[in-house]
This record gives sequence, structure tokens and C-alpha cells, in this order.
Amino acid sequence: MASELPAKDQYISTSAAAKLLGVSVGTVQQMVENGELTAWKTAGGHRRIDKQSVVERQHQHTTPPTTPESRSQFVKQLQAQKPQPMQILVAEDDPVTIKIYQHTFGDFSDLINVYYAQDGIEALLQLGQKPFDLLILDLDIPYVDGYEMLQKIGKNPDLQALHILIVTGTDVSKSAHQQKVLEDITVLNKPIDRSFLRGYIQGAANMKKTS
Repeated sequence: MASELPAKDQYISTSAAAKLLGVSVGTVQQMVENGELTAWKTAGGHRRIDKQSVVERQHQHTTPPTTPESRSQFVKQLQAQKPQPMQILVAEDDPVTIKIYQHTFGDFSDLINVYYAQDGIEALLQLGQKPFDLLILDLDIPYVDGYEMLQKIGKNPDLQALHILIVTGTDVSKSAHQQKVLEDITVLNKPIDRSFLRGYIQGAANMKKTS
């Protein structure tokens, strides 16, 4: 606590300090208790915060550290605060359809990262190498077709959170077995409805940002 009351323009209320720092009033109170902010109480019992200590605290959070270790930690904190783009894998072997995807996804360049696989083996390898949020899958792809891919994904505990969108020109009503594999999966028929695809990607990206 300060030994004597400073000039009025040198102190601010707890709520004003919270607004400047972008934290809750409770957090400011905790910072005072921890000695991170200088404060005292008025005769009426109201807490007042030293404005200069708030300014110094702001500076600590907006100025990058100078040592390699502190800079590394600073970068990690910034990365954790920034929403990460949605990771999308497209399993498609038709060049024309791939061009359609590339044109459509251009509208979402800040929200998504897109990777492509032109056959089922390549797609499964990529799924095993890095985490994806969404798989856009053509059922009629070489080597390992879409149905077999879905079966393998269903048996892999590491891929249970993966969202899947089927985009195909294949008749999906051929057999009961195929219908079961596609259960609870959204199927979009070719030619691609670009408006639907844009809406689907926008909705998925918004969910990624808020998760």
C-alpha cells in the first residue's frame, strides 16, 4: 500500500483497470493481492489502483521479450491465443473437381488449410501423419476406395473426431452394406453445389474458431 495518497489523476478504479488490461475485475483484485499492481483503499473502503502500475503491466504484455527463451514463450502464447485454421484433407482424383475445390476454397484462405490426396492410400497416409478437422471424400478413388477408407477410419480411435463430407458421383443406394457405412455422413452429389459447399465450409470453420 502507498504511504500517502497520490494525486487524483494518478489512480483509477478497479473496473477501469480491468477494462484497460482486458481482464475481469476479479482478476485485477487477484493481481493486487499478488503484488502485480499497486493499490490502496480510500477512507470509504473503495480500492484504487495506481495508474502507472497498470500502464507498466500493459507494456509487459504488448512488448516482445528480448531473451531467446522468453521470446519463444511469447510466440507460443500468441499462437495459443490466435484461432488456428481448420485443417481439411480432400481425397479426389478428378482434376476438374480439384480445380472447383481450389476456386471455392479461395474465399476461405484465412480460415482453412487444404491438402489434397489423389488416391485412398495417399489419403490414409496423410490422415496418419497430421491431425485433420475435415475429410472431403470421393467414394470412387483409386487403390483404396471411399467405402474401404470409411471402414478403416471407423476402426481407428485416433480419427473418431474427424468430420467427413462425401462428395461423389457414385450411386450411394446400391446395397444395405454401403448404406450402413455411410450412416450419419453428409453426402453431396456431383456436380458440386458450390453454394452448399461454401456454406458447409463456413459453418465448419466457425465451429472451429469457437471450439
